[in-house]
Amino acid sequence: MAIQQREKGFVEQVSRPAARSSGSFTAALAQTAPRLGDVAANLARHLEVIAEARLAGADLVVFPELSLTGYFLKDLVPDVALHLESDEIATLAQACSGVDAIVGCVLETDDARFLNAALYLSRGHIQQVHAKVYLPTYGIFDEQRYLGSGSSFRAFETARYGGRRWRAGMLICEDMWHPSAPALLARQRVDMFLCPSASPGRGVLRGAALGTAQSYDVMTRPYAQLFTSYVVY
Repeated sequence: MAIQQREKGFVEQVSRPAARSSGSFTAALAQTAPRLGDVAANLARHLEVIAEARLAGADLVVFPELSLTGYFLKDLVPDVALHLESDEIATLAQACSGVDAIVGCVLETDDARFLNAALYLSRGHIQQVHAKVYLPTYGIFDEQRYLGSGSSFRAFETARYGGRRWRAGMLICEDMWHPSAPALLARQRVDMFLCPSASPGRGVLRGAALGTAQSYDVMTRPYAQLFTSYVVY
């Protein structure tokens, strides 16, 4: 696991595979704190961070799960839901010139379902949409009460980073805890798993490390090694 502090609060964290073909990319992880239910304020912050990431030389900036809305929405879900044609998404896509971005939002479908979605934005358009498949509904989590689940894991091709294009697949938080999900993407020959998350920090262990962070560290290493793919979490 390579962890490097970046300027403007960015952290680069990539689980590296044992072996992979040539090429490189720089991923900026935007550790933002979204305002719950305030899409306008969160949109403004996204635009700032995308501009900062571009100036810092990043190829891709990854925002947290539900970054445009905040996570514990409950009854706010219908109020903050967006469509793929929403002005907010169009504004973000247009901002992605010279740097790609993954943003999180509640997406309303044509049949009035609400999805926990991650959008991969590149060069003014939506490159890929992933709807979270595994919705946690235990302990403090209650996603199935308010959200519908996705049904697939699909690989896609990114813009050109480091002289080559990359095959990528998106997983949202709980998706990572089900080995079948990265395995399905690995069968589609992905080079990297892109994993936005809003998992709460719990269980401070020795060295002031969060137990949840250590759990993800332990989990992503085998995925990187077994599937010889990068993991951006």
